[in-house]
Amino acid sequence: MRGRLSWIFLGLGVLTCLAYLVLRAGSAEPAAYLVAASVGVVMSILGACLMHGPRRKVWVALAAGQVLYFAGDVTWVIYEQVLHIAPYPSVADAFYLARYPLLVFGLMWLIRGRRHGRDRAALLDAAIISTGFAVLGGVFVIAPAAAGGGTTLLSQVVAGAYPVGDLLLLAALVRLFTSGAARNVSFWSLVGGLAITMVVDIQYVLSVVSGVWFPPWVNVGWLVGYLLIGFSALHVSVVHLSDPAPDRQERVTSARLVALGLALALAPLTELLARLTGVEANAFIVVSGALVGTLLVLVRMAGLLRALQTQAVQLAALARNDGLTGVPNRRTWDHELSRACASARENDLPLTVALLDLDNFKAFNDAHGHVRGDLVLKETAAAWSHLLDGRGFLARYGGEEFTVLLPDTTTQLGESVLEQLRQAVSHGQTCSIGLTVWDGREDPDQLVSRADEALYHAKRTGRNKVAVHDGVRLRDSDLQGTDLVVASVD
Repeated sequence: MRGRLSWIFLGLGVLTCLAYLVLRAGSAEPAAYLVAASVGVVMSILGACLMHGPRRKVWVALAAGQVLYFAGDVTWVIYEQVLHIAPYPSVADAFYLARYPLLVFGLMWLIRGRRHGRDRAALLDAAIISTGFAVLGGVFVIAPAAAGGGTTLLSQVVAGAYPVGDLLLLAALVRLFTSGAARNVSFWSLVGGLAITMVVDIQYVLSVVSGVWFPPWVNVGWLVGYLLIGFSALHVSVVHLSDPAPDRQERVTSARLVALGLALALAPLTELLARLTGVEANAFIVVSGALVGTLLVLVRMAGLLRALQTQAVQLAALARNDGLTGVPNRRTWDHELSRACASARENDLPLTVALLDLDNFKAFNDAHGHVRGDLVLKETAAAWSHLLDGRGFLARYGGEEFTVLLPDTTTQLGESVLEQLRQAVSHGQTCSIGLTVWDGREDPDQLVSRADEALYHAKRTGRNKVAVHDGVRLRDSDLQGTDLVVASVD
């Protein structure tokens, strides 16, 4: 129903615009203009009324902006056609200018509803681009408009306020583009309507400043803006335009870099263009814009550097740790084992190394599935990390095999610690453990090889036990079968 209604009103708006073009040379032109504009206003009001939830305020603000602009047109027609006066500034200017804050607030509420303040980078990009255009507009539009707006301060402020409002609207539109809003019919209709309105507004201001009556297509542009903004509010796709946007990873595309570079260059280019065209460039505007743009770029670069540093830390953590269990991986184990051997040799301290392997883990996976098997690995690794609690170093060696490094630990103390680990395997599973103590001479690979021999001895002689390689012979742990108190893991 809503979709059909939007197209019906759009068709009606097109017909009224055509009627305006036919009647614009006669006395009925003002009435035809107001009738055509009223169609867009009605669409905006209907769209806001049909909207529900927190997103309604977005379209209420945009509809209120449409109503105020239409009120300005009605007031202007009354002045011109009924009272036969052309006051400036007037109540019509108050209506026209009041429209800009409502449109800007509506767009910002739309963006905030989609992003919830999560996209600081896009906000900075929009600010950089808007600052560049502000310098360009300030020199070639705002300053001339204010200077040619009249002899009183109020008339000059009002004249300059129109292009300022358009620049604020442009900034909001740039922010909307960088927010990743859904590119649907409602989006393009809204952007098109506002963009056309800004273009004809600026053309009108330039015409007034140059003392030339504005061209006829300006009125047509305003009518098209009315209709497109109204159509965007009424079309069925508007509900998706207001939907919250998913979190996304920041990407700095080539197009965005080009846009930011051009925006930053607009300040010096404006100065150059002003010299070439003979326009007096306001130094305060150019310098202020250049400084603000540079500061924003520095803040943007700082954000990119922080993001890169964060990603580097995350990548380093991923490179060091096992993705499933979160404990260090084999690469980290090799590094830590070499350091531990060097430290033990330098300080003449004992060093215990152990290999731990879950018993019959392939059969467990086949019977219960890999999801359950992964859960056993994660929960067992967490329990072992808790029991070691700084006394040793745990790593995942590969598959269901883990390694433990116990610095300054003798064989007897190592057996006690590893017996606790053996009894802490989750989901009723068991593990076999091979333990050895470094002799102070062998290299790390030989040390691990002896622990591996002890592990396979434990597996060959019944599994679910701790076996010890003392450098000469293999034996079962003296604590085999002893019930030790195992700390619980919260």
